[in-house]
Formats: sequence, C-alpha cells, structure tokens
Amino acid sequence: MGERRKRWLFAVFFLGCLASLAATVYFGTKAFYVEPVNSEENETYQTRAALIMEEAGNPYWEQIKEGAVAAGEEAGIYIETYGPSKAGKDEQLETMNRMIESNVDAIITQGIDDPVFQELVQKALEKGVPVITVDSDVPESGRRAYIGTDNYEAGVSAGEELLRNTEGMQHVGIVSGSADTVNQKERVEGFRDTVEASGRVEIKDIGYSGISEIGAAQATYSLLKEEPDITALYGTSALDAIGIAQGMEEIEGAGELYVIGFDTLPETVQLLEEGTIDATVRQHPVQMGEQAVYDVARLNQQQYVPSVQHTETVIWRASDAAREGGGER
Repeated sequence: MGERRKRWLFAVFFLGCLASLAATVYFGTKAFYVEPVNSEENETYQTRAALIMEEAGNPYWEQIKEGAVAAGEEAGIYIETYGPSKAGKDEQLETMNRMIESNVDAIITQGIDDPVFQELVQKALEKGVPVITVDSDVPESGRRAYIGTDNYEAGVSAGEELLRNTEGMQHVGIVSGSADTVNQKERVEGFRDTVEASGRVEIKDIGYSGISEIGAAQATYSLLKEEPDITALYGTSALDAIGIAQGMEEIEGAGELYVIGFDTLPETVQLLEEGTIDATVRQHPVQMGEQAVYDVARLNQQQYVPSVQHTETVIWRASDAAREGGGER
C-alpha cells in the first residue's frame, strides 16, 4: 500500500473518530438537562437547593420550577434545576444521589415509590440534607414534608364530575402517565373507586402515555380501536388531555366522548373552550414550588414545617376558563 493511501486512510479514520466523539457528547448532553450553575451568582446565596424534576421542559414541571426560583430569590436560596429529557426514575434517582454527595443544603423532588428512593432519603438525612417532595408523596420514606395535590381525592373529584354529567351506563378508557408513578396510580385509584361504586360505570382499559403528548395520542387511539364501545376518557397527567384530543381526531365519531383531563396548561384550556374536552382537574404547581422553597427556609431557621401540605384542586370547566381567561398561574 502506498504511503499516500496510508495517510489518506488514517485521515478518514481520524475524522470518523472525531465525528463519533462529537455525536456522543452532543446526545449525551441531550439525555439529561442540567441548568448551568453561575458560580458568581451562587456565591451570593447562603443556601443551595436542588430541584430534581420528573422531566425537563415538561410544562407542568416548568411551573413548579417557576415557583421555586421566584421563592428562592425572595428567601435567599439558590435553586439548581435538574431533570431527564424523558421521564425516567432511574436518572432521577442517580441525580438525587449526586446532589447528596455534592453537599446541597436541601433537595426538592418528586416522591418515587422505589426502595432506592427511601435509601437515598435516609442517606440525605444522615448528611443533614432535608428532602421535600412535591407532586407525589412517599410518606414512609422519611421525607421532611410533602407539598402538593391530594392525588387520590383529585381522582375522586374527576369521578364525581363524570357521574354528574353523564347518564346511563358508561364505558371508560383511562390514559395515565405511568403505571409506576405514585401520583398517577392514586389518581386512577380515586377515580376507579368513585365511578365503580355507582354501578353504572365500567373501566374498559388503561393506556399509558409516558408523560408525553404523542404517547397519550397513541394510547387513546389504541384504546378506541380495541374498545369501540368507550363513551368517556380520563387522562391523569398534564399532557394527557392534549394527546387524547389528538388521538380522538383519528377515530370517526370520537368527538362525542365525554373527556376529563388533568391540569390547566394553555393548550388544555383551549381544548376546554373549544368543547373538545369537558373538564380538567386544576392543580397549583407554581404554589408547590414556592411552598417547598419557603419550607427549606423555615427548616434552616429551625421552624416547624407540617409534614403534609395539600394544595388546592378544583374541577375546571369551559365557563371557568372563560371567566378567568386561561390557565394556572
């Protein structure tokens, strides 16, 4: 082989390695979002807290972040935000462990029904790091406080709304964010207990969205194809109602179904106003983020913090959206 050909092959190999390395770095950084830490800004705060989100960029979690950051500025607490690009408990737990090792002063995160979560909460406590859960709770974990919706009762409210606004036998399909997440399971359980006790509602099946619009659309389409007698749909996570509406577009006659969603994202409110969905459960994620950070401040001052602080949930209809002009803030 000639010297020139050898050099050419080496150059191609070298460029290929560079391209592979660049791709690895690029997609690796996309896999988990870490908010850049401004070290100079961080030095102006005496307390550093980590907010570990279920999913970076999720509109619902962005509202929790909004409340946490605003409260942090007021209370003098620096908020570092972390979250996987796609919801997944393994990455959440790994990040929680890293935050404990990095000696943050407090951790705010979703309660995860997993033995590893409980082990990490205990590890944090041993290091003097309080863990505050938002959105979903695992009370037996030893977490210091929970701020958020009473998810079982929210499911009860959704079930009562269905019973109030329908007559006769109803066949219901449920689109849930996850089969494993505590809050999703509780919202399904509260709903199921309420509607099945009426004797005129049958839960046909449950599809899972993976906390995404496209997942909710796919789950809806599958439910309606496999169970054509479904008369109502119930979505239990923030993006489910939006995905349900998309999935219904693919099925002829599906627009006549009774639909209840969760949360009041702008897109969900628009669906209410258009009459595509009938109701949604309104939570207060901004308040969750705010209250969690204020509790961190109280703990720093050795003040009493209640272990359970339920934020309000109400059923939100088109008339409510028209009266107040939009979603949660």
